[in-house]
Amino acid sequence: MWEYVAADLVLKCYHEQVMITQFSIHLIILGLRNDFAGVSSL
Repeated sequence: MWEYVAADLVLKCYHEQVMITQFSIHLIILGLRNDFAGVSSL
């Protein structure tokens, strides 16, 4: 029984980490796009 609970917790933590990482990458890409747009408009 405890094995299932532990595995479920690990999966939830892993899923949250993946979501946070994807969100961070998304923000970085948006920031880079804005930087390039600002440079090209000069």
